Amino acid sequence: DGGGQGRQAFQQLDPDLVRAGREMKGTYRPWAPPTAGIVLAQEPPEELLRNLSNMNGLWHDLANSIPNLYRSGYTPASVEEETGISGTEQNTMYTASQVYLTLKGPELTDAERAWFDPLWGSGVLYELRMLNANERRKAGKYLAQMGVSDVLEARKVARALKDAVSRLKDMQRLGFAPSTGGLNEVSMGDAIAYSSYRIAQQERAYTNEHTIALRNALAAVESPAARDVITKEMVPPSAEELARERRMPNELQVTRLEADELGTRACMPVPLVGDVAMLRGITSLMGAPKVDLLDTLGTGYGLFRVPRDNGADFSYVPLPRWMSLDRAALPVALSIPYELMPGTERHARESKEKLLLLVDAIQPGTATEGPEDLAQWYLVNAGEGGMGVVGEWSIKALEDVAPSETVCAIVISAVRPASDDML
Repeated sequence: DGGGQGRQAFQQLDPDLVRAGREMKGTYRPWAPPTAGIVLAQEPPEELLRNLSNMNGLWHDLANSIPNLYRSGYTPASVEEETGISGTEQNTMYTASQVYLTLKGPELTDAERAWFDPLWGSGVLYELRMLNANERRKAGKYLAQMGVSDVLEARKVARALKDAVSRLKDMQRLGFAPSTGGLNEVSMGDAIAYSSYRIAQQERAYTNEHTIALRNALAAVESPAARDVITKEMVPPSAEELARERRMPNELQVTRLEADELGTRACMPVPLVGDVAMLRGITSLMGAPKVDLLDTLGTGYGLFRVPRDNGADFSYVPLPRWMSLDRAALPVALSIPYELMPGTERHARESKEKLLLLVDAIQPGTATEGPEDLAQWYLVNAGEGGMGVVGEWSIKALEDVAPSETVCAIVISAVRPASDDML
């Protein structure tokens, strides 16, 4: 019974391949005649069916019989009836054979390609179908060298490589990829390690799931820089580090302005001192005018007065009259790059956008180490006494400020403008 032999051959596949076939039932496309570009085989359909039933040959060669049988009038159901190979398995086998064709090239040796000759190779290569030709060769070489015959492991490799394409900048920042070059410069081991590292970041620190993901990353990683990142993540913090973390202020959030905040609510004009890279120490901030808000009659019109001596020399940003701005002794706005924000390494994507930083300018030495002061972020100048060089600025917690640095302002907030579709 040819059909029985074909069914028996596919039953020898890894169970994960069978499971993968079942999973794709919802996406399996109904039978349609193949395109005219497919070349018909010389053998009659009966011979093709016999070879498929008995698996007479390598699976990636036999897979070419499937579209030819369809052109001869057979359907997936009738092929299954004759060979015992289901429609899902036919699709898996033929799709994997097309992946196998892309492995032919100087990147893989004959021995590495031969790794996929057993029938389970169709299930492994099927998982690479969403990759382009170069990515398939990169993944295929890795699978062969590592001796991977498991469908789930192949799926992890494919997903890791696909993920690396969209997250290359983040990989470079963390050390999982060279700072220059594209995806070709990223090793498969580092791509897989990065995928496991990202999984660890989504788990609660030092739980079993977190530890297992980091161990998987450590087992695959190749770059020394990435290995250091993973190893550091595995070491629990000391009591001193935990205490310091509890003292640190909350993450500085970026707020996007809403269109109605600028139109229907009372606004507060805040002097804009320019780009942070062009400021020269504390004098650039303390020289900003203090705008007096006037509404003694309670009209709600948002009246204000600009100082006569220097107020006309500044531009102003209209902002909602938030309580934090209202309490500030000398509110000032300045433009900063996104990368100046503390903790931006925790963000998945890098951004070149400019933000508006709102600060309350203070005299040097005003900030103390009281609980309230420790819970805030500060704009810090690198020069002692606040008379720094252009560009020497950072945002830090109070206990991170070095003796040679000067605290120049309390950070109130960081804002983005209202998006265009909201105006």
